[in-house]
Amino acid sequence: MCHQKIVAQGRAAEFYGERYINCDLFMRALNLVALSNELFNSADTYTKEVIKSYTNGINYYISDKNNQFSVEFDALGFLPEKWLPADCFLLLRLWSFICSNNFHFDILMSNIVSKVGERGLDLLPLYPDNSHFVLDDIVHSPTNRNNYVIQRTFDTIPIEYKDGDYQGSNLLNTLSDIYTLLGKKSGDVSDNSWAIKKPDQDLIFAYDLHSTLSLPSNWMPMKVTSPSYNIVGITMPGVPVFITGRNNNIA
Repeated sequence: MCHQKIVAQGRAAEFYGERYINCDLFMRALNLVALSNELFNSADTYTKEVIKSYTNGINYYISDKNNQFSVEFDALGFLPEKWLPADCFLLLRLWSFICSNNFHFDILMSNIVSKVGERGLDLLPLYPDNSHFVLDDIVHSPTNRNNYVIQRTFDTIPIEYKDGDYQGSNLLNTLSDIYTLLGKKSGDVSDNSWAIKKPDQDLIFAYDLHSTLSLPSNWMPMKVTSPSYNIVGITMPGVPVFITGRNNNIA
């Protein structure tokens, strides 16, 4: 979680060397730190209380360890920094970006078009306009989004050609370095979920993790039990929610 925070903040070169300067420039241009602060400030009171309690637990652990941490910190030569409530949102925003395959794919397709022309678009035919969509009949949203930061609009700047070369190639290399920092490969990080409900039958719900194995792992097995609550599954270190798992009502 400390490593991912460093990458999301655009500080990889500070810890891992100047080869990651372009990665830092890119991540700072995304400015996930500012967005995470906005998300925390716009959260409801209950969410803030949960995140603050979780954050207090992390910082207590850091102070209680008396600088005796796992071998990764010794190998890299740094100690974990104080965790902030907004850092929980920062990791979520980082993973939302990493799982956005279209971002990488759009640049890749532009690069292909720059080499072979618009016929390169035939490699990926568009979805027919007259075809059905999975969510055609679903328009309900259970969440009141008025109090949340939903999206941010950026001014677009055309990527220019230089000496006949599409400059998106450099951006693809930077993205590849960021994926490598996070132990990921482009194209294999997006997860999906699905549900089936038939009349007079129980709901079947499944969540399929596509992410690759990494060391340290991006996931942490956890079980939480109380007189009225029981859940077991996996969490993302640094984020106080279960990514997938089961409880007394859903398996």
